[in-house]
Amino acid sequence: MHDVLDDMNLLLRVPAGHAATISRAFADEADRMAGLLRAHAARLVTEPALGDPASREFAAALNQRLVDGDDSYLRRALRYVDDLHAAARHCAALAEGNDGV
Repeated sequence: MHDVLDDMNLLLRVPAGHAATISRAFADEADRMAGLLRAHAARLVTEPALGDPASREFAAALNQRLVDGDDSYLRRALRYVDDLHAAARHCAALAEGNDGV
C-alpha cells in the first residue's frame, strides 16, 4: 500500500501494483472534465438584456460568480481538474518506482 499526498494535502492510499491503473483513471477523468469545461464554458457567460442598466449589473455580477471571479464555479472546476492531474502524476510516479513526488 502506498500513501500519496496530493497538491491539496489529501491522503490517497494506493494499493501496491495498481498505481498505473489508478493514474490512468485519474488522468482520463481529468481529460474528460477538461473537455466538458472547454466545450461548455462559453454557455456560462450571461449577456445583458437589451442594454438595460440593471441587466448589465446583474450580468456582470453573475459572470463574476460563474466564470470571471477567482472563486468562480468555472475556476473551481478547473482547479479540480488540476487536482486530478496531480493525483495522476503522483500515482504514475509510484508506478515507476519513485516516491510519487
